[in-house]
Amino acid sequence: MRTKTAAIIFFGLLFFLISKHSSSMDNRLKALGNLQLAVPDSENQLGFYYFGKNPAGLVYARSGQRMNLYWNSRHTWGDYHRLYDPLKEQDYSLKFEGVKTMNKKETFWGSVTYMGDYPRQVYRSLEQYPYRKNFILTDTTTGNFWYNGPVISAVYSRKLPFNFSVGAAFNYKVQMGLKNVYTKVESIRWAFFPGIGIAWRLKQNPTTTFKQPFSKSENSKIGLGFFVFPYNSQTRLTAVKELQDALLYRQIGLDTRFQQVRSKYIRIYRTKGLILGGQMFLSLGRHSRLGIAHFYRSSGNSVTDNLFIKRGYEQMIFNRTTGRLVYQKNGFRIAGQMTYSNREDWSKTIEYGSLYGENNQNRFTAGIGFGLNRKWIPAVVGAEIYWGHFSRNFKDYLAHQSIAAEANEWEFRTGAEFPLFRGNWRLRVGGNAGEKVPGPFFMYRRERFWSVSGGLGWRQPQFRVSIAAIYRSKSPKGKLYLLEQPAFNGARFLPGDVRRNLVFQFMLQLYTFE
Repeated sequence: MRTKTAAIIFFGLLFFLISKHSSSMDNRLKALGNLQLAVPDSENQLGFYYFGKNPAGLVYARSGQRMNLYWNSRHTWGDYHRLYDPLKEQDYSLKFEGVKTMNKKETFWGSVTYMGDYPRQVYRSLEQYPYRKNFILTDTTTGNFWYNGPVISAVYSRKLPFNFSVGAAFNYKVQMGLKNVYTKVESIRWAFFPGIGIAWRLKQNPTTTFKQPFSKSENSKIGLGFFVFPYNSQTRLTAVKELQDALLYRQIGLDTRFQQVRSKYIRIYRTKGLILGGQMFLSLGRHSRLGIAHFYRSSGNSVTDNLFIKRGYEQMIFNRTTGRLVYQKNGFRIAGQMTYSNREDWSKTIEYGSLYGENNQNRFTAGIGFGLNRKWIPAVVGAEIYWGHFSRNFKDYLAHQSIAAEANEWEFRTGAEFPLFRGNWRLRVGGNAGEKVPGPFFMYRRERFWSVSGGLGWRQPQFRVSIAAIYRSKSPKGKLYLLEQPAFNGARFLPGDVRRNLVFQFMLQLYTFE
């Protein structure tokens, strides 16, 4: 048995070393059209750990001993993109994780992920995510990026007396990048997210637990949870000009440029922030359960050039509240969910000593899902429909630009899972379609999207294999934003342009080995 275990570990590590961005997203739900409400699954439980990521809930959500291996690859291409977006993009990841129940009161989870992100034919931008920042670097070249690095994560959870539990977690990420053009910009990014959580639950009466349709982690009359994650990160960019005609610019926003003529240029982003979360769960009888979760995040980002010249400061506050109500009985499931989120951010320039820009956006989404899993139907089927409203108010005081617009959103999802070969195999198919407001600095008010997905699952007593493939497409729809200045940067696509995305995911799970 020890030889078998050593072989499994060896091949798992070998696969890790020769591969490249894994995701812990459940392959099953992705193959089923990304259903989140209609089909019960380990990844969408109404418990502390999955519904809010409270580390104190790990001891209820996971048990036993297992190793998981996730492989994820994504390829993106198409003409529907902003000015500084890559023409093509490829990213890969591999994640190796383990779960260990040390005793009845303690559970540990750990993972190592290696990520590779390769944006291709990036026009001018020297930043990996220029549209997430207000102070960016650009040049006059088009080139390819290379980003690679590991992520190490761990969670520990322990039960305490009086139905309390506590948990601790940390995430550490390191990433190195290079734009292989004449400016030779190199980036080194690290981020550290430690956190603690606490949870309390009032257990169900043992006489009614047997008829409770929810999972073990959800089996409580009342549950309350809270967690806090301070975080710290830094990104260092170093650009070296090899040719004088490869000009380097520092920018405020996406239009206001300041030429930098030095042969070497260093920019440092330092970010400090805080994440807070709270949860509440109620069992409304033997077949219904209500969950409410609130998420708060604040961050401050300072920008420094050439190690000591302060350029500016950015501040962001984000709030999201989600409520979900689930009813399950005799293989029938109906679930409703409402989410409201608000983001406010502003930026200040040191050079002008004044406010540069402000952004305020709100999104409300409501959805309902129906699922059926009965013996007289040879499949698990589900469907979901979402409605939403989004508003954005953006102002760039230096460039004299503003966006004040709002639009409605909708999405339909459906999927089915069929047993094959005496139930050991599962065939999964799904898809979704809808319209939503695109990201910042896409000039169109809405974009239409659709996807098709499929996958296979194979279960045995001590291991499970799952694969999924998703093809997505999106294109602009509707009217343009009304702008105070027509020369708004980023309008480099036409109504007929399309952006495509192909994702492949693989998961191998090994159960309880000694």
